[in-house]
Amino acid sequence: MTKVVIAPTLEIQDRETLRKALDAGDGSRHETALGGFIVEGVAMSGRLILCHGAGAGHDSEFLSQLRQRLAACGIQIVAV
Repeated sequence: MTKVVIAPTLEIQDRETLRKALDAGDGSRHETALGGFIVEGVAMSGRLILCHGAGAGHDSEFLSQLRQRLAACGIQIVAV
């Protein structure tokens, strides 16, 4: 009998990437099929999804400081 190995779908891989990133909250950049995102901090008080505009990207000085300061207050930031 031949053993069939089913590769995880893209949706499952992206879900796993997001779960690991939310658990870590280390401020590093993560990639999915739909693009990159950054998770900063631990969700002690809540979670905020922060979307940058067409001007400044995730790595702008303002957004980096905003992520770090909110994370220091216990708000986990997911920057997409």
